[in-house]
Amino acid sequence: FLPLVAALAIIPACTRQKDPEKYSEKDKSSEFRPLDESGRIVRFYLETAEDGINPTLGRNRHVFTPDDEIYSRMETMNPQQDADGRSFVEVVRSETSNYKMFCYPSGDKSWFLESAPLYGLMIPYSQFIGETLDRMATYPLYGEYREETGDRMIFREPYAVIQLTVKGSAAVTSVHLENREKNLEGSFYMAGLSSYNPDKGYVVTEGVNFVNLNCTPGTVISPEGTTFNLVVAPGNYKEGFVLSISDSGHKGQIFETGGVDVNAGEVKNIGTFDYSPSAEEIESYFEKFDVKINIYTVKYLPNVKNYKNPVE
Repeated sequence: FLPLVAALAIIPACTRQKDPEKYSEKDKSSEFRPLDESGRIVRFYLETAEDGINPTLGRNRHVFTPDDEIYSRMETMNPQQDADGRSFVEVVRSETSNYKMFCYPSGDKSWFLESAPLYGLMIPYSQFIGETLDRMATYPLYGEYREETGDRMIFREPYAVIQLTVKGSAAVTSVHLENREKNLEGSFYMAGLSSYNPDKGYVVTEGVNFVNLNCTPGTVISPEGTTFNLVVAPGNYKEGFVLSISDSGHKGQIFETGGVDVNAGEVKNIGTFDYSPSAEEIESYFEKFDVKINIYTVKYLPNVKNYKNPVE
């Protein structure tokens, strides 16, 4: 997450516009108004990132409602609306301009939530192609004050999405992505139980080093390429991945990919893969795949306390 910076000097909101040389393209779409810290109470208008996961994937951005819950400094609030219909919350002024918030959108949270508000979150290691991203619509969002966004608290997803394209003609039933990083001191979990620390951000605390996208009964891929999206923990996957693909004809193929650095709230495409398994690959694939899954199940999952994986 981006570091905090000092607050802007108080300048009349009705006249101050963004300096096009100072602010990035993604911040030029609306009028810039500096954060007003002149009183005891500070108001933030709530928005989601224009370059977040949902808009990048062509999905609807979150619309804040009074049923959402906003957490700031262990205080719970509900968004209000002003006369123009803009959602906002008000918090006590911080002497250091340190404002960080966590939003729980309204809706079903039971599938990822063990305890509220900051612990027991989960990135599922087993995901369904037609359900997981829809369910993530109720996943918590993270926001942090930045000078360049003024009085707007811009929330984004604390997770990331790895995207890949597969070319061929089969009906893919499974896409399995495994982190190749073997240095335990430098590795991190791709999915699992997570927590949020206001100072350290979002961290996966217990989990596994893979995610599996269930595409049954089969997603038919095209010669031009079909895109698959997998929700993962953000981070620098410097060693790349082992990608295992299987289809409804009981065939499979394994690929190795290069490294990728993906940030929270970002969609990163790791490449295009031609799916055309050879006879040798078909013969050996499922034995290796089953062994790999069994090893993960025995070695990792029993050690994950209270692990709920609803899309399994």
